[in-house]
Amino acid sequence: MSENRRLILFSRVGEFMCSVEVLSQEENIISGRLIENQMSESILNLFKEYEELVNNVVFSMLDELEDQIDKLGFYAIESDLKYNIHQLQIMNETDIAFKIL
Repeated sequence: MSENRRLILFSRVGEFMCSVEVLSQEENIISGRLIENQMSESILNLFKEYEELVNNVVFSMLDELEDQIDKLGFYAIESDLKYNIHQLQIMNETDIAFKIL
């Protein structure tokens, strides 16, 4: 993996959401840091709520929240490649992880 690898994330309707600096990739799992974030407060609140549920071990509500996040339809662009994103998580407001397909 080359240094300074970046992905651009969009919503299902093509709206720019954020830029991600890729810090690591293991198979199809990407971990990185948000560089430029233009997600609305309501979207960011979904991720904050998800993080709180995980930290407080309230796993019974995670499936519903994961469904809400998946319905946002995030995808990533890198050069001319488009990747569908699943299991998107944002932690500590700057750390990001997701699976690409």
